[in-house]
This record gives sequence, structure tokens and C-alpha cells, in this order.
Amino acid sequence: MFLKKKEMELNYNHQFSIRLPTRIEFGWDITKHVGDMLPNAGSRILFVTQKNLMPLSSIKDILQSLEDAGKIIRLYTDVQPEPDTASVDQLGNELSKEMVDIIVAVGGGSVIDFAKSVSVSISHDKPIWEFVSYTGKQTHPIEGPLTPVVAIPTTSGTGSEVTPYAVLSNRGLRCKATIVSPHLSPSVALVDPSLTCSLPPEVTAYTGADALSHAIESLLNVSNRSPFSAIVSIEAIRSASSALVEAVSDGSNKQARSLMSWASLLSGISISLAGTGLGHAMAELLGGQTHIAHGLTIAVFLPAVLKLFEEDYKLPLDTLREALGDPNTPAYKQVNNLWRAIGLPITMQGLGINRSFQSRIRHATLTNASWAMGQNPVLLGAKDVDKILAYLWPAFHF
Repeated sequence: MFLKKKEMELNYNHQFSIRLPTRIEFGWDITKHVGDMLPNAGSRILFVTQKNLMPLSSIKDILQSLEDAGKIIRLYTDVQPEPDTASVDQLGNELSKEMVDIIVAVGGGSVIDFAKSVSVSISHDKPIWEFVSYTGKQTHPIEGPLTPVVAIPTTSGTGSEVTPYAVLSNRGLRCKATIVSPHLSPSVALVDPSLTCSLPPEVTAYTGADALSHAIESLLNVSNRSPFSAIVSIEAIRSASSALVEAVSDGSNKQARSLMSWASLLSGISISLAGTGLGHAMAELLGGQTHIAHGLTIAVFLPAVLKLFEEDYKLPLDTLREALGDPNTPAYKQVNNLWRAIGLPITMQGLGINRSFQSRIRHATLTNASWAMGQNPVLLGAKDVDKILAYLWPAFHF
């Protein structure tokens, strides 16, 4: 039996789909040969990254490999953290007058999400916000195929290199929301753990928290989870929880970096198949209003949601506890202890968020995150949102 509670058992009788449209290449230093690993789609490359990454020797190696392969490269280095719709529209308009055969995205989730959004923009004559899934608005369908995206992650966090999602900020509405389409999945994911070695400890910590949260929430998403996605989620949880502390404390540790890249990749696959849950929805809403890094906001919300399941609903979560490393300790306590060990905040005060945000997050959750209420081990409602927020203000102690 998977878990003791009936609602947590895996169901092998229901039909489920396994779709992995992205070709995945995984290995240390593989990106030095990226020019030989691209899809045979043409020679004109849009190379998307961030300015702060350009001086790195690894980026220079990638560019050299592309040049050696005879590629014509157009650089775009103005991607901002939490990319916004306006920048996507601006670049999309510019590229509508040019020919782009392949988009190569090198960076964290923001860079890869930006590149995937641009691939939509250059093939559709509409503002990118029209394709974003947001409660209460009409979403325009995405028609494929899109310009192929080759995703090369430099963080171990979002798993965007294999997901059909792209998260964007709308500065005018002060919100973050997601484009969802199978056409968004990159054509190729080149996962090279060596690229993550330059990450500072704090970025390693909060991106790693995002990866672990993906794996946990996809495991607990009983609405969409399948036996296959559960296996992927469990392996991701085990890998991330065993390697994250070492990756933060010693960024040069090859085994820890490789395990975190593996965990992030698997977590991306697991949310592609099963989705996330309420913790991610609330974290995204807070991030849209404050522009705090997503990994930091989910680090605060995840243990609170897990406590709701374990303390209020008495769900045993045995498999999750074991995957985290200690079958005898509640999952929310294990996650909280892990956050403490890597220096992540565990309260709203630690994020610098005062109590005035409590009612704002409650309203936003109930109006714009209704999709997340049913994607949990139990059906959640307004009283559960209130309980989670009560845990987090003025402090959440275990």
C-alpha cells in the first residue's frame, strides 16, 4: 500500500498518459559540445541569457561550440529575474522581422521561461498575456509547432527545461501567471551539472527548495498523479533532500551538484505529468505582488501546507516522510529543518512580509488560485487557506 489513508492510495485502474516530448541529454561538461547536439532545424540561433552570465567560461565555451558548428548567433542578454510580459512582447515584435531557426536558452528558470514565451510571441501576432492562464480571463490557444527551444539550465530549481509551462509577471496587474501548452516543452534539454557550480550558496538554496517543492507537491497531487509520476517524484525527493545541504555548503562538490541537477530534472518531469498544489499557487501569488524570488516564497508556504495535511487532516504521508529521510518525523518538520540548515526563511517575517499582506494573499488565493484547491490529498477551501495564513503570521514555529 502506498499510504495508509484511502485518499492517498495510488490508483492503477484509472487511465493516465506519459508524454515526454523533450529529448534529454544529461552529463558533466556536455554543453562544451552543444554545437553538435542541436536539432537539425537551421543555422540562425537566438541565444538568450543574462548579462551576469556572459563572463563565465562555460558560456564562452557554449558560444564557441555554436560558432564552430557554423551557427549565426543573435545575442539577447536582457532577461530579468521574474521576466515580464512587456519584455517578451518587445523582443517578439523585433524578431517578427527576422528569421530565427532555434532559440538556445542558457540560465535559470527565468531565462528558459522567457525563451519559451518568445517562441510563442514570434509565431503569433498577439500580446503574450493573451496566452497566459489566469482566473477570469479568456486564454488564446497556442498553435504549434513553435520555434524549437534548446534549454540549458544553470540552476537546479524550476525544471523548466522539460515542462510545458512558462511563468511571467504582469507588472501592471502586479501578478504572476503561467502559460500552459504542450507546444512549450523544449525540443532539447541539455542538463550539465557543471554549469551550476558558479551559483552562490543562497541561490543554490532557494532554487533547490523550488525543486524539492515541485517533487513533493506532484507526489501529493492525487487528482493528476499516476504510478509513473509518483516514482519520478519520490526519486526527486530522495535526491534533493540528500544533496541540498552539501550543494549549499560546498558548491564545488561534484556529486551534490549532479544529484541536484538530477532532482531538478525529475521534478520538472513530475510536475509536467501531475502538476503542483496549493503551496505553489500561494507562493506565486505572493511573488507577483512582491517580486521576491519564487524559491523563497515557496520555502515559507510548503511546510505550512504540509502541516495542514499532517496535523489538521491527520494524513500519515508515510512515503513522503521516508523519501525525505526519516519515516518517524512529520514531513513538515523535516522540510523545516532542511530549510534551517541551508539558511532559508521559515516565516513571513523572515521574508520581510508584514501582516498587511495576509488579507491580500487570502483574497488572491480564493479568487485566482481556485484550480489549486482540488489538487491536494484533500479538497481544500477557504477555512484551510485561513489556517495556513494563521500558521504564517506572526510566526510559524514547529
